[in-house]
Amino acid sequence: MCVECTKCTEGDDTSSSVYACPNDPKMVSDKLAYFPADPQFDGGPPTNPGRTSGRGFKRDPLSSCVHSDYTCINIDECDATITGVSRASIVTYEGLHCAPEEEANCIDKCGTVLCECTGGCFEVSNFKCYFGDGQTCNACTTCEDHECESDGPTTTTDRKCVALIPDGKYAVETTSGHTAQCLVMWAETQKVFPERFNWGGESTDKGLEKEDRGMEVADLCENPICGVCDYSGKTAQQNILDGGSAVWVFRHLAGEEYLIMSAQGTGGFRCLGFRAPLAPYPELITWETEASTDAEGTCAIGTCIGGNLCWNDSDCGSQTDQRCTPTVCKTNLDCNNNLALGACTANHLNALCLVAENGKMMDGKTCTTCVRDSVTPQAQLQCAKESSTIGMCSNTAAKGGDDWQNYFCGLPDVASVKSKKAVVWKIRALGQQPAGANSEGKNCHSAKKCSKAKYKSLFVIESMARGNNYECLRFKDGDFSNQANPSLESGGSSGMCGTTAVYGTDFEASLIAQKIAVWKLIALEN
Repeated sequence: MCVECTKCTEGDDTSSSVYACPNDPKMVSDKLAYFPADPQFDGGPPTNPGRTSGRGFKRDPLSSCVHSDYTCINIDECDATITGVSRASIVTYEGLHCAPEEEANCIDKCGTVLCECTGGCFEVSNFKCYFGDGQTCNACTTCEDHECESDGPTTTTDRKCVALIPDGKYAVETTSGHTAQCLVMWAETQKVFPERFNWGGESTDKGLEKEDRGMEVADLCENPICGVCDYSGKTAQQNILDGGSAVWVFRHLAGEEYLIMSAQGTGGFRCLGFRAPLAPYPELITWETEASTDAEGTCAIGTCIGGNLCWNDSDCGSQTDQRCTPTVCKTNLDCNNNLALGACTANHLNALCLVAENGKMMDGKTCTTCVRDSVTPQAQLQCAKESSTIGMCSNTAAKGGDDWQNYFCGLPDVASVKSKKAVVWKIRALGQQPAGANSEGKNCHSAKKCSKAKYKSLFVIESMARGNNYECLRFKDGDFSNQANPSLESGGSSGMCGTTAVYGTDFEASLIAQKIAVWKLIALEN
């Protein structure tokens, strides 16, 4: 009895098909002889091994259909030189096509093919990252300077980035002076500058009771914040929020630039900044404006080069260099006295005219009887002055902002406030590490991986309020001055606070050991 030989290329290829390549030595050696692979068989034949025919097979040229059936072997569908099919025309196991080579990897499988977006940092993708379904691959999100990567990209999912300092309320802690103290802004009007303070509570981690500590201790708790403990059924964070003096609002502007605000005192939120470039310490300020009128203006009457009075250029003749130069004035009297200004008493009654210029009027017509004494007060010329709005940073403004999320230090928008270096702070996270190693000098990984940070919530806070270089906000403890208020320390263009530390390197450790310019931000709200 004869049976029809197998047609290796025939069969329904669907996303539920099961394929077998037991006669393909390479597939067998790579433990890829069956697809989809069943982990429990470790590359061996599963209970339902599948068929050996379909779109991804061809007849083994060494087999014949005489005494036995044809042998069907796998085709490398990723190799266009074998299939003659372009990459865009490849049909994958899921029934999709394949994205360009830079964006996706083509993976040959027994009887079929898969296409996966690169999802990472590989030479084949020109060190670019793509994610998607293999047919459509999208460029991975790049984390910005103020973000770190919380979840890395995969072949099907995008990279996730989170803000290093989410907008909100924080306690700002310093251990300069070797005691954890918070930056505070007291409500008293005479307390103009922020200072540092500890409320006296201590951690139970020290292993001593109150009476054994050698000094009066305000409270003991597990995790005090600047000496504030959990009490009255409230967390330390909530107690700080209720007190208000150590509450600072951080709001992101762009890049690593932020506003720092406080609502302590009266009048709403104000911005921490420097009222003037030479101000010794930062304070709470807002931008105030007022209208200003120029001291001098111009009259409607002017003079030609020859000295004749004129209303406009045409009164001075047809020469190209003839111009009617307006008369400069300080008051309206300058436009009406000492000028031969009159009013018509005849054909153009009460119209203003120039007595010395044969009664010439503004419209170029001539008044037959132009009398100086006939000008009424209502018709007198005005000294036209320009007005402008001037502004300055003030610590005495009657009103700040009610809503910190929409407050720009008294200015209308982000662009306006970014132009004022006095209130813009650059805040850089310390101890940040990249998500992966460089690939041939091309770092296509995120520059900051959240889980790999060497330090938790430690930052330097910098300002350009005094010039063109960033300076660090710090306490001047090194000279034993016991300074209570933070000020700026010049650190050059690197902005590392006058030390040898280099941002983004292991040398940051020297800055952290010194403590005077390192700040810990403690979120007060979930």
